Amino acid sequence: MKEQRRAYPTACTVSRRPPYRTEEPRFYRCSTCGMVQVRYQAAGAQSAGEEEPGRCCGKALTREIPCRDERCLAEHEMRFSIFGGSEHNAVRVEVAAGLHPMTEEHHIEWIFLHTFQGGQMKYIPRYGRSVATFCMADEDAFVFCDREVCRMGWEHCLFQCKRGHRAYAYCSQHGLFQLTF
Repeated sequence: MKEQRRAYPTACTVSRRPPYRTEEPRFYRCSTCGMVQVRYQAAGAQSAGEEEPGRCCGKALTREIPCRDERCLAEHEMRFSIFGGSEHNAVRVEVAAGLHPMTEEHHIEWIFLHTFQGGQMKYIPRYGRSVATFCMADEDAFVFCDREVCRMGWEHCLFQCKRGHRAYAYCSQHGLFQLTF
């Protein structure tokens, strides 16, 4: 009987994890109008010390720090799913399984995905679900490998799977949340 072999895309078997082009993003928010500023620094660049937070509406912007409160973290549990192929794929990020309240006073305002080449931000409509889908290509697409081990949830990818991105979500009442996958 002839042995059956599964064919895998070459991109997964010969590629290596690309480097991050930027350091972790820092989020600043205007307490008056809600304007959000995302700041990056090139990976490995030397910081010039404490940075000026910037100004909006005549006030200094407030830096948002990810929430550490266990109760809030459980209420705002973030999940991700990756689908597509090895050269082009997408990442779906959900807050509270997509069922977070989306009322005027309590809603997810935006979801940000930090990737190898930078980042993407999606503003969430108040009438929708707390879900955002990000399209990935080029080096960012290498967060996925379609081998069985990746779908089985092993702790370590035996095939150099390219996970490691971070997702951030901002809740109008509870602030910033972070997920590393």
